[in-house]
Amino acid sequence: MKLTESLRRADFVLSRGGISRTDADRTPLAVTGSLSVSDEAVSVTWSVGADTITDTLTNRVDSGPKAILAHDVTSTPANDAPSAATKANFFSL
Repeated sequence: MKLTESLRRADFVLSRGGISRTDADRTPLAVTGSLSVSDEAVSVTWSVGADTITDTLTNRVDSGPKAILAHDVTSTPANDAPSAATKANFFSL
C-alpha cells in the first residue's frame, strides 16, 4: 500500500533567538510511505526528501509467567481504629 501526505509545517512560531522563518518554511512537507502486511509483521517506510525511516511491528506474544504490569495496592491506616465508645458517641442518632 502506498501512502502520501502533505504536512503543514509548524508555523505558529515566526521567530525566536534571532532566527526567523522564511517563505520556504511555509511550504507543506511532502511525506510518502509504504505499508506492507505479512502474517507476522507490519512494515512501514516513511520518506521525506532523502531521509527515510523504517519501522516494523510484530505480532503480540505472551509476556511469560510473570505479568509485565501489575496493580498491587496496600492500604495502611494513618491512625488506630476508634474504640467502641468513641464510635457510639460520634455515630449515634
